[in-house]
Amino acid sequence: MKNGWIGRRLPRMFREVGLKDVTVSFRTILMDYDFLQLLLGGHIVRAVSAGVLSEGEADLWWTPLARANSEGTFYYGFTASIVSGAKL
Repeated sequence: MKNGWIGRRLPRMFREVGLKDVTVSFRTILMDYDFLQLLLGGHIVRAVSAGVLSEGEADLWWTPLARANSEGTFYYGFTASIVSGAKL
């Protein structure tokens, strides 16, 4: 994630550039294990390559997720903010 704070900042930024009727809504995004691997796998590989995580630490994170997936108990989601405004 390039900027984990952007959702908090966007409403103010929209208003600062003159947008009107700025609204914020939230959606919970659910994903399956395969999509999570696609979404985060490259980041984990880069973190290991950069020495930020050891391979063992990465495995400690992935292994329970893979187990939950194989057992049918995997559940992952996050909340996204949607900001919109009108240019009048």
